[in-house]
Amino acid sequence: TFDAALDFKQAVNHPLGKNLLGSYYPASLIAIDPNALATLSERHCLNGIAEALKHGLTQSKELTDTIVEPLRHGDLHKVLRDGA
Repeated sequence: TFDAALDFKQAVNHPLGKNLLGSYYPASLIAIDPNALATLSERHCLNGIAEALKHGLTQSKELTDTIVEPLRHGDLHKVLRDGA
């Protein structure tokens, strides 16, 4: 997920708790397949955009602007198409 790629979180849930098995380290590569994104529901796309926005707000004005500007004009697909 977007969250895992940016947060360095490589973990899975366990019956005793969330993210108990895994580690935190930066990904060496983040690959996004636009064809896979096209299969996601709008709800899941918005979840990913929300994660990206969370990182932008805490780490990068440029990332925040890239996400927010198209959304101000109601263009969710521009955010997904052009990347954030």
